[in-house]
Amino acid sequence: MGEFSKRTILIVTAIAAFVHFGTPLLADLFFELYHLTGIEGLYSIYGPLRYVTAQFMFWNNRWLVTLLTALMLFGLVWLWKKWRSARAQPA
Repeated sequence: MGEFSKRTILIVTAIAAFVHFGTPLLADLFFELYHLTGIEGLYSIYGPLRYVTAQFMFWNNRWLVTLLTALMLFGLVWLWKKWRSARAQPA
């Protein structure tokens, strides 16, 4: 974990926490945006998103998705740093 800055750890933790706790807020955001703007496409997104979030909130393995999301993000940051360091070294 020494490779990751405190900022990176905080951002990944915030994203994982949003996946775990905040997904219903995303569905509600689309619902409210639909009522504010009247754009029918937003409501078309809201319906399936609300269904998925309702199923996700009661799923017993929700923590596993949260953990895998965090691990995937840490892996992407690690790959990004590795790619940048390899690109910075002269050939």
